[in-house]
Amino acid sequence: MSLPPRRDDLIGGLLASALEQAERCGNSPRAILDQRAYELGEQLGVAARATARGVDARDTVLRVLQALGYQPRTEGDAIVFANCPFHALAQDHPKLVCGMNLQLLRGLLDRLAPAGLTALPRLSIGGCCVCGEQTTQRQAGPLPPETATGMCRRVPDAQHTGPDPLRYGP
Repeated sequence: MSLPPRRDDLIGGLLASALEQAERCGNSPRAILDQRAYELGEQLGVAARATARGVDARDTVLRVLQALGYQPRTEGDAIVFANCPFHALAQDHPKLVCGMNLQLLRGLLDRLAPAGLTALPRLSIGGCCVCGEQTTQRQAGPLPPETATGMCRRVPDAQHTGPDPLRYGP
């Protein structure tokens, strides 16, 4: 049995740099975190695209997501994630972490899959709160902080014996 990969280094670096910048400039730490996450996603996407010349964009997306620890799989046109690399922290801080995760994946997919794959919130029990879906009306760029961080909340599920699932909505 192997444990799913966790990326405490990635989220730790994002949180620390956002807090440092917020202290310097007085802006919202959450807004800075979301922007930094989106920019990191873009950087990862640009780097992957440069090394994947001639490779199908969807295959490149799957490879990068696997390397980041998301354990991606396809479901029709969507890419879903069996693992959240930030799971432990997301359990206690779902709005903060899931919002950051959504922005990171939006940045990544905006650079890797400009043909219509975008990161969207997704109800998932035991997996990741974000998925990649084909869409014809796609808004590139980070979501406004109030949208990205206000999407998920913990909702207990009597049928579920593992970590609390995340549900989306008000």
